[in-house]
Parts: sequence; structure tokens; C-alpha cells
Amino acid sequence: MVWIKRFFFVLAIIIVVSGHFAWNRFTAYREQKLAKRYAIVAAQSWIAGAKYNFEPEKYRAFRDSLLKAENMSKDEIDAYLSEYKRAPEKYFIFATLLSHYVDSLAAVEDSTLKVVPDSANEM
Repeated sequence: MVWIKRFFFVLAIIIVVSGHFAWNRFTAYREQKLAKRYAIVAAQSWIAGAKYNFEPEKYRAFRDSLLKAENMSKDEIDAYLSEYKRAPEKYFIFATLLSHYVDSLAAVEDSTLKVVPDSANEM
């Protein structure tokens, strides 16, 4: 009878530890998914900011349409970023993804500019 009590005790510990690790994995996955979503939008907005540097109205129109397409608001992004002021170590995932996406989008933007001839030279 004693071995049954020990077995259930060990089984309970295994279940609790497994649940703990499963919860940690789930929350990490959820944070990565959220960071990816915000990083893509921030990178697209960043590239648009560089592209429409001297045309703020076009930039605002692009940003607003991008946020509307992603079902986000500027305040939502600001709130997401303000969370990391309290825990900057969690900001690493977002910053790494943002850097990767900005570099990729900038490379694509540069390659499309090389393909399109400059209309100023035709005059």
C-alpha cells in the first residue's frame, strides 16, 4: 500500500513539473508570435518613413492603411513597446526580428530602385 502512495506522489510531481514546462513553452510561443507581428509592422513603417521622408502626408496615409490592414492602432504599438521599459531583456526578441525585417525590406527596396530607371536622367 505504501508503494501506491509513493507512486501517486511521484506521478503528481511529474504532472506539476510537466504542466509548468508546457505553460512556459506556451507563453514563450505567444510572446514570439506577438513580437513577430509587431516587428513586421514596425519594419514596414520604418521603411516607409525613410521612403516618404519629405512627404509626411503620404507616410501618414501609408502608416494608417498599414495599421488598419493589420487591425492595429498606434496606441497599441506604443503600449507594447512601453511594456519593455520595465523588462528590457524581453525586448531582445522584438529587436532582433525588427532588425532582420528592416534589413530584408531595405534590400528589397534597394533592388527595386535599381530595376526602375531614374526619370530625372531622361530630361
